[in-house]
Amino acid sequence: GFGLLKWPPVYERLPVYYAHLLLHDIAGLAPGTQLLRVSVSSGSPADGPEAEPEAHPLAAFAVRQAHLRSLVFVNRDVKETVTVTLRGLPVNWGHEAELYRYTTTRIPDALYPLGRVPLTTDGSVCTLPPCSIVVLRTVMPPQ
Repeated sequence: GFGLLKWPPVYERLPVYYAHLLLHDIAGLAPGTQLLRVSVSSGSPADGPEAEPEAHPLAAFAVRQAHLRSLVFVNRDVKETVTVTLRGLPVNWGHEAELYRYTTTRIPDALYPLGRVPLTTDGSVCTLPPCSIVVLRTVMPPQ
């Protein structure tokens, strides 16, 4: 099943199946989708312009479609929770986002929102548990 499924006689969805659905169906990561760069910094001097992206435990990117905007964060650290402060979001992203979280203890439920996160210009805070994918998704009204 391409690492996503176990085939019969014991049909089973593997954890990566839910991560794939989270990124594809919820975050909107599909062929032809526009990805936007997101900078990540812990405030440490080690996060300067010469820092290796793989050295940072947090990866981030944004997805933009016609009526959907998503921020995707991946915390690769296996022990530490990471708190991010969102700054510099465009005003047209809306005032709040749905929060989705994929963790080792929240696999199938990752496809359902945990709640809403306010998006403010002075910095919104989001917590990422160890080994997690967090999606903040806003749906734009049709124009």
